[in-house]
Amino acid sequence: TTQGDTLFPYTTLFRSVYSNAPEVELLVNGASLGKKTGANGVFLWENVELKRGVNALEARSDTGIDYADIRVL
Repeated sequence: TTQGDTLFPYTTLFRSVYSNAPEVELLVNGASLGKKTGANGVFLWENVELKRGVNALEARSDTGIDYADIRVL
């Protein structure tokens, strides 16, 4: 499990997840953005909406769960 705190000045972005798993699910503030299959270990979600303040991101796969906090200015 990894944790991070990253600052962003905007509320809509592309979010990439890197994993060796065949499928990854992305959750933002507890809401699922769906599962994706990746190409060469890269999974991409487009137009991810974040709220101002701290946003909790969670990437789930059959190999584990990773967490990150993203702070929007």
